[in-house]
Amino acid sequence: MSFYPQRGRRWPGPLTALGVGLLLGGIGGAVAGRATAPSLAEQARELRRETAGVLSRLEVLTVEYPQAVRDGQVVGRTEYDGSVARVDNARNALAGLASDLRAVDPAGYEQARAAVDRLAADVGARADPATVAARVRQVRAALTGAA
Repeated sequence: MSFYPQRGRRWPGPLTALGVGLLLGGIGGAVAGRATAPSLAEQARELRRETAGVLSRLEVLTVEYPQAVRDGQVVGRTEYDGSVARVDNARNALAGLASDLRAVDPAGYEQARAAVDRLAADVGARADPATVAARVRQVRAALTGAA
C-alpha cells in the first residue's frame, strides 16, 4: 500500500459528494429564505402602519396647537413646545420611511415631505391654527396616497 497518490488516479467520489452537498445546501437555503422573508402584502401593511404612526403624531396638532397659539402669540408654552417636538418627530419618522415610500410612490413621498416642511415652517412662525390644520390635512392626503 502506498501513501502517495498514484498517477492517473482521481478522487471522483468525494468531489461528487461535495458538489451535490453544495447544490442541495444552496437549494435548501433559498427555500428557507423565501419561507422566512415577509411577503409583499406584509411589507405593504407594515409601511401603512408606520405611515399611520407619522400621521397620528401630526393629528394631535389639530387639538394641541390651537391651545398653544393665538393671534401669532404663544399662549401655552407647554403645548407649543409639544407641537414643535411632534412636527420634528414626524419629520424624522418620515425621513426614515423615505426609501420605502419612494419605491411605492415617489411623487407622493415628495408631496408629503414638502407638506411636513411647510407645516414645520408654519408652526415655527406661529401661524394661525386653521393654517396648521390645513397643512396636517395636506400631509394626510399625500401620505395616504403614497402608502
